[in-house]
Amino acid sequence: MANFATRIKDLTGFDADNSAKQASVNDWLSAGARSVLNILPFNKLERIASTTTFQDSQDVEGKKIIAVMRKDENHPTDTNILIPCRKVSPALKGKVTDSNYMEAASTSDPVYYIENDVLNVVPTHSNSNSSSVVHIDTSITVSYSASSISDFPDEAEEAVVLYGARNALNRLMNDMNAISALSISSSAPSTPDAPSISYSDASVGSSVSSAQDAIATAQDSIAAAQDSIAAAQDGYTGETSVSAGSASGSTDSAYSKVTPTTSNNGSLTTLTAGAKGTADDQIDSDKFFDVAADLIETDEDVELATAQIAKINSYVNAFKTEVENEKAAMTATIKDAELATQASIASARETTRANTAIASSKTTAGTAKMQASTSAATAKMQASTSAATAKMQASTGAAVQKMQSSTNAAIELMRQATSVSVQNEARTLEAAIQDYVQEISRFQVDIGKFSANVNKEVQQYNSNLQKDIAKYSWYEKQYAMIDARYKEQIQTLQGAI
Repeated sequence: MANFATRIKDLTGFDADNSAKQASVNDWLSAGARSVLNILPFNKLERIASTTTFQDSQDVEGKKIIAVMRKDENHPTDTNILIPCRKVSPALKGKVTDSNYMEAASTSDPVYYIENDVLNVVPTHSNSNSSSVVHIDTSITVSYSASSISDFPDEAEEAVVLYGARNALNRLMNDMNAISALSISSSAPSTPDAPSISYSDASVGSSVSSAQDAIATAQDSIAAAQDSIAAAQDGYTGETSVSAGSASGSTDSAYSKVTPTTSNNGSLTTLTAGAKGTADDQIDSDKFFDVAADLIETDEDVELATAQIAKINSYVNAFKTEVENEKAAMTATIKDAELATQASIASARETTRANTAIASSKTTAGTAKMQASTSAATAKMQASTSAATAKMQASTGAAVQKMQSSTNAAIELMRQATSVSVQNEARTLEAAIQDYVQEISRFQVDIGKFSANVNKEVQQYNSNLQKDIAKYSWYEKQYAMIDARYKEQIQTLQGAI
């Protein structure tokens, strides 16, 4: 019979003999064998089971337990008879060793439990090889190059091959999951550089930068009025001064102001401390009030105080009378001064009016003479200026006419020369444009070739893509078929079919 790699390739097309894929195939076959062992019924596993003897405990990692037995050292006839052990949970490991519990184990009713991948038998035995375990090696490995599996049901090998084939198809579909992007090998033609087409401004031939035979100023020009007059003739400046009459008046300096006096140079508006019974203080008016205050507040002499106040009133009345007299005298003096001043002002006004009339008469005569002389000089100046202006206009007109004729001739020469230059530059521009049009035509041809190559590559890509799609579709159908066969095989092995 062919090896497993060949059988997988026949089902899927997957090259399992490839060295880069051998490790994956080994993993798939090993996983398939272990999966099958885990679902097979005991009646199919018993004929491939192995037996291992031990004393009280045994490492069972990677093993599927079929049965556990222990020798009964208390058997009445044969101490080597193996008694089957019942399986209990590791949670009962305390109770099975204590005879006080109904779960307690005995030599005729031994138990086992598995904890941390170690199988433990209770009760313990004093002799080695006192216990046995019947098991299946579930850590089995299968090589791609093998054609059979040791310690494995022959009828289950087909299920292992189908398991590996399913994984091979998954691998093939995964490899096609990333479809390569379209890659165009043809290179696009280079885009023509932007044309360097420029139009040089046509030069102006025999250019005219200014008027020909130009005149800078008026011909036979006059700089100023002829026979001009700088000022009025027989100029008269007018009467510049008029004598005004003078006036005088009296002021109040004629009145000598008199200040009312008080006794002993005292003051009725100033209070000064005084002493009663003192001769000077009795006549000093500025101390009268302090003496009155002493009589009232200190001595509390109402009679003397009254007399003192009467004395003060007498002085006050006398002072008032004197002030009234002085006021009347001052008023009379001021009135006299006002009358004298008014008379003086009236006299001065009449004198000024007479002098003004004389000056006005002289000014009128001088002005009339000046106006007559100035009018004659102005008429002479206007006549001379008009003649000079007419001469200047005639000369300037002739010069302007000559300038216009010369300028028109120069402009016509410039126009003809410029027209030739424009035609030359236009032909140069047309030649440059024609060169670029030809370059564009070549580029369009190259673009056409590039488009054809691209279309060809796209068609090839689409063809390859359709092939890949068809292949992927076949993988899907093949996977469905092999998966159905695998499940059917498992059901058969389990006795369901």
